[in-house]
Amino acid sequence: MPSGPLLAVRADASREGGAGHVMRTLALAQEWISRGGTCIYLSRTLPRAIQERLEVEGCQINSLSSDDPRELASCVEQLGVRCLIIDHYGLGREFQKELVLPTKTKLGVISDQGIDDFFEPEVIIHANVNSATDYTMAPDHTVILSGADYVLLRKELQLAQKKPPANTAKNILISMGGSDPQEASFHIASSLIESGQLEGRKCRILLGPAYPDDGQTHTISHSSIELIKSPPSMAEHYIWADAAICSPSVTSLELAHFGVPMAVCLTAENQSLVADSLIRESAALSAGNFLESPSVQATVINQLLNDQATRLALSQQASSMIDGHGASRICDHLGLPLLQLRDADSGDAKILWEWTNDPETRAASFNSDPIPWDQHLAWFTNQLESENTIMLIIESTQGNQFGVVRFNINAEAHQESVISISLAAESRGHGLAPLILNLCTNYFFKIHPEQTITAWIKPENTASHRTFIRANFENYPSPDYPDRVRMRLDFKPL
Repeated sequence: MPSGPLLAVRADASREGGAGHVMRTLALAQEWISRGGTCIYLSRTLPRAIQERLEVEGCQINSLSSDDPRELASCVEQLGVRCLIIDHYGLGREFQKELVLPTKTKLGVISDQGIDDFFEPEVIIHANVNSATDYTMAPDHTVILSGADYVLLRKELQLAQKKPPANTAKNILISMGGSDPQEASFHIASSLIESGQLEGRKCRILLGPAYPDDGQTHTISHSSIELIKSPPSMAEHYIWADAAICSPSVTSLELAHFGVPMAVCLTAENQSLVADSLIRESAALSAGNFLESPSVQATVINQLLNDQATRLALSQQASSMIDGHGASRICDHLGLPLLQLRDADSGDAKILWEWTNDPETRAASFNSDPIPWDQHLAWFTNQLESENTIMLIIESTQGNQFGVVRFNINAEAHQESVISISLAAESRGHGLAPLILNLCTNYFFKIHPEQTITAWIKPENTASHRTFIRANFENYPSPDYPDRVRMRLDFKPL
């Protein structure tokens, strides 16, 4: 059973709308899942190839029947979503005004255009190479994540090895997005053929998952051109390319990360900010506007392919802007930090005492009386010195502390170890407890696979009971303690 907090993404992909919204949010989904969370896409339209990609990545898919905000809100509530991300041009300010989410659900909006994209979200993400949009009109409580530090790159792109810029542009990449409704790939390839620019060169045209099987580009037949539909990974093509002609969309930001010299061709109005940013930062050339004319600027393409100094300058500038860790930074802000464990030490005495005496913690304990400092310090010192105690502090990679999990090992009691957990007050309510329990029990079983882990819970503490269920514990009543809930977890080898 999935245990981590649930991220829901409201995004679509289609011939008309392209696939960029889904593919860039996939980077966020990958990072969220790698941290122990779960992810579901709430969509109306998804090409089969994209559905299959999402499923391979471990995402669930839930089909919506309408763009009614009540349907989305109902779905979010039923699923228990901790964070909803909207990446959809049709579901902006007016839609979000009517969207009533549960109080525990955080709303994040990926915004490209500004004020019309959002109403009152907790987080706005503007994933462009610079802060190209003014968000001063956003609510005071809204966190703004804007600029190159928040560009979303999928895992396979982050991990791929970059190559230095080539002296000659022998390999040309054409990628015009997931659907290419303007048939820009066809016109660009035709122009390269007619101008003789393909002589002695290879050209790959990447066709997105929403590009139709009867599209014009499929009619191209040339010995230097290879058509590739829905490649499983873009990284190998970015590494292969010496130069690229692309739409100023998600693809252009990915190419910038790889330092591929590029020229951008506008194919949709919503791409203009990305195009302007890349060109202003000297990370791309402008090769045409297909909204005005289905043609490319031949002089620009000639400069891209034949001017070594231009390609080198473009490559160096582009690759310096995007480090690829945008998804990680965004997950931190959305409330799913990258957690790590360490053994408790003497310096943790005070923070553990504060956590232990928190009113909610005391109420959940079998002895709810406050614990005096001297009594706590003596107990804590004894626990640190005991060979039968494992005490783990849970913290983020930035050093923020979230809580403590303790295992008391009793080898004489049928190889049974007792687990207890205390979370900092600010760490509660984010869905982190089951994830923390999984992290700690996996650590424990690496050391003591022969042990069974037991948790004792007050019967009225239903929240704790649900948490342990989500962490794969099972009810195991004890006849000796009928007034307590006992739950157990056994080691299950993979």
